[in-house]
Amino acid sequence: MRIMSSINRIAIVLIAIFSVNTAFAINKDFKEPISVNSNKQIAEIAKNEITFLENVVITQGSLLIKADKVVIKQDEKGQLKSILAAGNPATFKQKMQNGRYINAHAKELTYKPITKTIQLKHNAVIQQEDSKLSGNIIRYNMSEERVEAESNKGNQNDRVVTVFIPEQLQSQIKSAKKENSNK
Repeated sequence: MRIMSSINRIAIVLIAIFSVNTAFAINKDFKEPISVNSNKQIAEIAKNEITFLENVVITQGSLLIKADKVVIKQDEKGQLKSILAAGNPATFKQKMQNGRYINAHAKELTYKPITKTIQLKHNAVIQQEDSKLSGNIIRYNMSEERVEAESNKGNQNDRVVTVFIPEQLQSQIKSAKKENSNK
């Protein structure tokens, strides 16, 4: 019974992580069933932890996450503490309301619902069309709608890099304004 309860909580947790930017993601994605496929799953009930291993694929509507390993941790009350997706790299892809896809990848992707933050770590990249942000660490605070990127401080050649195509950026800004005015 507790395992089934944990699985139900996982579904709720996955819905939360996938709704990072519901204003721009396709709204119907969040009504779709969540599917987690892997070669192996380990539920450590005493630790309130479930690990998915080897070729982990998570889908929900247009959303697609691929990783080598996904670890979901809960506190003793069953509240989600964190989700860690790791891979070489772990990838995230989702279709936005404007029809364009957002892609992200890093060796580690961590979501913490208490602080409403997502962190991409080690060779982190977020890309939409030809626009791209890369750095060693990229953090997104959903409450503050704040993105922060930093380089590897020990490596002088490692820098945060932002590349954007002016026409695409202008088109994205217009689309966002149009979507916001329709609300």
